[in-house]
Amino acid sequence: MEKSVFLKLFGELPVFSFAYLIGIFLLFYPLLDVMHLTYAQVIQPITASGLNTQISSPVNLPGGGVQHNITGGTRSGGGANLFHSFGEFGVPTNNIANFLNDSALPTTNILSRVTGGNPSNILGTIQTQGFGNANLFLMNPAGIVFGPNASLNVGGSTHFTTADYLQLNDGVQFTAMPSAQDALLSVAPVAAFGFLGSNPPDLSAGSSAAILVESLDVLNGNPVSLVGRDATADGTSVPGVVVTEGVLRNPGGSVKVVSVGEQQVPEVQQVSVNVETLNLQGRNVQGVNVQNPVQLGGILLSAGGTIDASGEVGGSIVIRGGQLVIDSGGILSNNNGPGEGTVAGNPQALGSPQTAIDIETESLVIQNGGSIVAGTYTSSNGGDVRLKASENLQIRDGGYILTFTEENGNAGNIEVDAGHVQLSESEALLGDREGISSQTDFYEPFWEEVDPPLPLIGNAGNIRLHAQRVEMLGFSRIFSLTFTDGNTGNIDVTVEGGNLVLDGANGGMPQIITSQSSPISRGVPGDINLTVGGGNVILNDGGSIFSTNFGTGGTGIEGGIQITADNLEIRGESGGGPSLISVDNLSSQKTGGINITLSGNLNMRDSTQINVISRTDADANDLNITAKDIFITGKGGLIATKSTQEGRGGNLNIQAENFTMTGQNQINARAEGTGDAGNINVSVENLILSNGAAVTAESISNSVDAGNAGDIQLTAVDTILINKATVTTEAAQASGGNIKLNANVRIQLVDSTISSSVQGDAKTGGGNINLDPDFI
Repeated sequence: MEKSVFLKLFGELPVFSFAYLIGIFLLFYPLLDVMHLTYAQVIQPITASGLNTQISSPVNLPGGGVQHNITGGTRSGGGANLFHSFGEFGVPTNNIANFLNDSALPTTNILSRVTGGNPSNILGTIQTQGFGNANLFLMNPAGIVFGPNASLNVGGSTHFTTADYLQLNDGVQFTAMPSAQDALLSVAPVAAFGFLGSNPPDLSAGSSAAILVESLDVLNGNPVSLVGRDATADGTSVPGVVVTEGVLRNPGGSVKVVSVGEQQVPEVQQVSVNVETLNLQGRNVQGVNVQNPVQLGGILLSAGGTIDASGEVGGSIVIRGGQLVIDSGGILSNNNGPGEGTVAGNPQALGSPQTAIDIETESLVIQNGGSIVAGTYTSSNGGDVRLKASENLQIRDGGYILTFTEENGNAGNIEVDAGHVQLSESEALLGDREGISSQTDFYEPFWEEVDPPLPLIGNAGNIRLHAQRVEMLGFSRIFSLTFTDGNTGNIDVTVEGGNLVLDGANGGMPQIITSQSSPISRGVPGDINLTVGGGNVILNDGGSIFSTNFGTGGTGIEGGIQITADNLEIRGESGGGPSLISVDNLSSQKTGGINITLSGNLNMRDSTQINVISRTDADANDLNITAKDIFITGKGGLIATKSTQEGRGGNLNIQAENFTMTGQNQINARAEGTGDAGNINVSVENLILSNGAAVTAESISNSVDAGNAGDIQLTAVDTILINKATVTTEAAQASGGNIKLNANVRIQLVDSTISSSVQGDAKTGGGNINLDPDFI
């Protein structure tokens, strides 16, 4: 199966204006034109600067290319740490920097520094020979650049950093510049990367990042980390790490990227980055830990710049930064097979430590086709995606977050924890590369008929989004889809303190959707759970929440929608489209219903719908609404349950203090086939229906075995006022339902109709009408 990263996940990349970039990217954008300048100059040769480091004369290799053997170095007490010091460290194209163990002594870590003040330009290969699985550290505060054809062939993990020192586990520092600490070097393992000073370092002219990657291939899948710090060059701020145009590729391996902020608060004179956990700690000038937060730096992926850990078994990618911008670039970790292992464990268990992509930033922007993707093409499970953006997450203009499966393995989960989340899409995109989604059989068109049915049983992953505020604008989407026999995942959105807004103004149609998309599927859709504490759910001009099940099998009752909030506002088209909340079942299995629980009000205005529909022999589930006050105004509003075939329609239950419906709006329970319609139950303190409003339970089928219309019961603690409105049950070829109005104080009818009617034969009958107030 074709697995080309760019054909599969990027295709033709659109070009959009950079005017939408957040401030940090606008700060870095002028540097994009000079990305090549650092290594375009003559690459300095490898030279020694102490610690008994020795560089051989260039060795011409039989197959072409030149090798530079690096030997000697310093061992403290003959231990497992080997220290090197270079004046310059550059590797031209077709050159190899070969760390050679001429002593044959056991080695755990090779620690090296570059002291000459020039960046290290790596266009060739860095490798180790005779060191087994020893780890390699290369430290150069002046910057590190990986150009075309750069590669690594190191037996252990490799760490590149612009740090000022490497902190050993016993407290000794291996400093980037020669110092008195050199006499104290020990056998202790490396504990942390250390950065000095509260002001940014100044890089050489033309530098565009502290660590710049245009291409880097890790040849053996061993871990690699990039730990940089924002800096200045030519008087301009540059990010700590930039990946542009090419790919940092580590098949099945681990990639870690960290950027430390250029400026820190005065109390923070040192920043320590733990080698293993990547936890950051600020310290004062004496090296004592302080409580002040550490400022993180910028990370930019642009012009197709990609970090890719895909392999037979997908690897892991961990990123820590202040601002991460993915602009037409990507972060990928796919299981390409044929391996049977699973890097991420069971992706259906959110919060598991087995995560394919793990990102923590203050601000995350994904745009212009940029993506974060974890998937599987095998029977092994795909990895989870975990994102934490303490301030904001923005996905726009073709940006997307995706987990998928094309085989029997499950797609991974997506977990997002952010301050303000904004998804915006200016135009409808054909395909599935938009917003936040988890899918099965990602690339197979669901309309393609396959005989026999596809044997794929992998499930889509769950999506969990936690934020202080969520905005979905234009054509943006959050969705879980399956085109196979697997199930879709659940979508859980929790908003604390702010609103959840789906706004399709200017012709858009934002959606939160989970769907069983293929008629040949046998799975079930997941649930949608929206919880907004201290805020409102707002659907405007086409904003929609729906679950659709086309599958042919499955067990259990799933695919429902639950909404809990202060207020729910649904506003219809004024340039967008109708706004709706819907469960639509085309499966033979009963699916979930809709449950809306509000501490405040439900407001519906113009072309709005809340409905539960069954289109098969499966019964529809119920539609339940509980609110303080309910207002349905304008025209085209509808709260409904419906059955179109043999299945019974669901009941429609409404509880509120005050219910007001005015204008051409309806509450409706309908049977269009042989299944009975559901009942309508409204229990309030005061009920007002006016100016064309209608409450209807009906059976419209002309079949001799048509389903019966449901009952209507309207109950008010105080008053029912029906003014130029209707309450009816109707049946074409079946029995009409009963109507009961009960008010403790008064029922008032003004130019209105209450009726139960049938049009069938003698076997059918109209329902009873019961009015039970103290006063009429």
